[in-house]
Parts: sequence; C-alpha cells; structure tokens
Amino acid sequence: MRITISPLPACFLCCAVHLRGSDEGIGRLISAPGGRLRDEFSVQPRTDKRPAPWLAEAMDADPRAVRRLAVALYDCHRVAVAPYWRRIDQHLQGEVARRGRLMVQGGVGKLLNSLRPMAVWNPPVLEIPDYRPLTHPEADFHTSGRGLVLAPSVFCGPIPQLFTSPQAESVLMVYPALNNPVDAAALWAPPADTRRGDAPVPPALSALLGRARALVLCVIADHPACTTTQLAQRARISPASASEHATTLRSAGLTTLTRERKAALHTLTHLGLTLLNTNGSAPPSA
Repeated sequence: MRITISPLPACFLCCAVHLRGSDEGIGRLISAPGGRLRDEFSVQPRTDKRPAPWLAEAMDADPRAVRRLAVALYDCHRVAVAPYWRRIDQHLQGEVARRGRLMVQGGVGKLLNSLRPMAVWNPPVLEIPDYRPLTHPEADFHTSGRGLVLAPSVFCGPIPQLFTSPQAESVLMVYPALNNPVDAAALWAPPADTRRGDAPVPPALSALLGRARALVLCVIADHPACTTTQLAQRARISPASASEHATTLRSAGLTTLTRERKAALHTLTHLGLTLLNTNGSAPPSA
C-alpha cells in the first residue's frame, strides 16, 4: 500500500481559501467546473431533503452563488483560522514528523498500528470503529490499488473520515490530530506574536535561560518532534548537553517528550510557546 502523510488542506475548497490573498482563492472557486464543486459538496450527509437554494446554486456553478460562498469562506478563514495558523501548523508538522518516523522505522504496519484506537489495522483491512460515512452509503472502502493519504486535522471529530471518488488516484483519510484537551485549548488561546522558523535566539530569552538552553528551546520550537541527536546537531552542542538542557526544559513544563522505541522526540508545550513568544516580542534591554 502506498501511503502519504500530509497536513496540507486536502479538498479543493480548503486549498482555494487557504491561498494567500482573497482574489486568487475566489478566482479558483469561480473558475471551477460545476462537477468539481458538486463532488466537494457531496460531503454533506445523505438525506432525502433538498439542499438549500444557495447550496444548489453553488453546486450548479452559478457565478454569483459561488462568489458569495468564496467570500464567506475567506472571511471565516481570516477570523477563525488565520490568527491561529502558526500554532496549528506547528502542531500538524510535529504530528507528521512523528507518524513519518514510525513508517521509516517499522513500515506501513507500524504506522497504521499507531492509529489505534481510532483506526485498527487488520491486514489487509484498515477498520474504523463506529465509522459513519459522510460521502458514501457503505462503510467499507477498497483502495483497489490506489494510495492512501493520511491527513491530520485539528478540525476533525473523534472518528476519522474517508473521502474519494471513482476518478481519484488515492483515498483520503482525515483523522484527528488533537487528543489532549490541554493541547487543544492551547491552539485556540488568544493570538500572540509567534516565532518565525529558524529566527535568531531572542536576547531576552538568552538572559533568562542562558544562551545554550535558550537555543535548545528555539531548536525544539523550529523542529517539532526532533530527536535528541538532531537537537544536538542543530544546536551544535554535544548529545549529552542537549539531553541535559532538554531535561531541564521538560522539568519546567516548557517542552514535552514522546518516546518511539529508543528515540526521544521533543516538542514545545503551550507554556514554552508562550514564553518564547513573550520574550521574542519584547525589546532587548539596553
């Protein structure tokens, strides 16, 4: 089975509104063929009720209805997603790194077994307990030689959902990437200035923690789910020093550790992110 792990928006509508700049996203929606929009809207549960007039018009690719939809989606994204996107992206990148490492270490079986209990791998069948399909009347999906795309999501409910079509080259499984209430609450905390990847170590943070420990914290922030060896390489310190600093940061609640076999994977906590952002946005002392 060919498996891809991707945190990127998988559906056409998501890709359109996620683009930088409303004009480009709206343009993609307006120019989309009616059949493509109808496939996207088939995600709604199957009922005997007729769709709302605005939905029927958008499914028929009516330009005015599609434009209203595009503007509404963009405004929703701007208010409900964009202010939190850096945190969301960091969380999803860590999830992808962790699952990808499992597949490298133990193959497809190791990866799919890590999805328990939300999905159960009984070769050659991937079972989803209590699955209620949104787009198909049957709960059984057969890949028929197609690949499987695993897409972690912070907007997915507790049960993964599968999406495909006869023309698709792969089956998409959107699964929940938030299983800890503390992590979930942290993502939606009031927005704050966030650190850019591989940005310099903030002087205020170095003064507070010491240069080496502040650097270790920044490396973990920029490379979620990194191993101790990778942490040492990126911080240019010995593995023993990296382990010592990581232990101190973890004891203070600034980072968390997940073990995969013999590897220790380091990730920033909400407290660590808050400390990093606060000290990174503060002006350096004279």
